[in-house]
Amino acid sequence: LKIAHVGDCMAMLVRDHQLVFRSDEMWWAFNTPVQLSTHAAPDDVNPHTYAVPVREGDLVILATDGLSDNLWDEDILDEVEKW
Repeated sequence: LKIAHVGDCMAMLVRDHQLVFRSDEMWWAFNTPVQLSTHAAPDDVNPHTYAVPVREGDLVILATDGLSDNLWDEDILDEVEKW
């Protein structure tokens, strides 16, 4: 799985009930996530890129900051267990 990531959204990989990968959030400063806009030209933003090996049965979570701002990783894993 190849991922290009900008800002405070996130990607997580859950395997066998364990968190095995989580992308890093990107910040300009405290409480100021990196964003693409007319004020931040693409030349100013270098996305984090990842190549994550996946297996059958893995669960990939792609989420906005609405999830990561409100739940700790452990809470997300608890919800995955219920699913």
